[in-house]
Amino acid sequence: MPRYRLLLEYDGSGFHGWQVQAAVRSVQGEIERALLFLAREPIRTTAAGRTDRGVHARGQVVSFESFAPLDCRRLIEGIQGICGSEVRVRRCEEAPPGFHARHDARWREYHYRICDRPSAIWRTLAWQGRHFPALPALRSATEPLQGAHDFTSFANASPDNSDPNCNVLDARWECWEEGFLFTLRADRFLYKMVRTIVGTLAREARPDGGGPARVKEILAARSRRAAGSPAPAAGLTLHAVGYDPPWPPVE
Repeated sequence: MPRYRLLLEYDGSGFHGWQVQAAVRSVQGEIERALLFLAREPIRTTAAGRTDRGVHARGQVVSFESFAPLDCRRLIEGIQGICGSEVRVRRCEEAPPGFHARHDARWREYHYRICDRPSAIWRTLAWQGRHFPALPALRSATEPLQGAHDFTSFANASPDNSDPNCNVLDARWECWEEGFLFTLRADRFLYKMVRTIVGTLAREARPDGGGPARVKEILAARSRRAAGSPAPAAGLTLHAVGYDPPWPPVE
């Protein structure tokens, strides 16, 4: 059976996450509805990351099979026409045999944006508020997360969390025009791990927080009750997924 892969961008504000759920709108449901119409057969898709309700994506990778060959240009145009402006197919091509968007991923990178002022433009794309910690304090509190750890404390209970060990390859804070941008890249992620990390760092990096020493204690506790509340979904974007060889190719 021919196998295909898509590179997707979507605004998650109007969706109940990636995964198909009964009676609610999901990104996967919209993509599969479009594929049913275009391919004239039911098609099940697999995504590199199952984004939650309200979470966005710029570099989501999706793979699927079909019984008959499909024209990639027609797929792009057709999916775009059916799904509308909230979803954008950035790339589509036939995939190598056996390619699996989730299992073949070497890493995933998420971006989280904090806007330090009320904003109409960024209200669905960033965590808005005042009195966030200073950038040096956020950077210092983040240092203990680098490397391989048991991230039980930073994840909600889920069947997908049977192995709590993740290797954080990059965790850094930068300034952007409206506030702070957090980049987190790891070989894998647990359910609500990124949002819980951001919420915890925002708490522990404050002047009255525990700083990096407290973050180390939270990691060691291996208890969700030790960490803070998750940051809002609006600030989170699945930015990119890494494969070997890279896809899409590095230009």
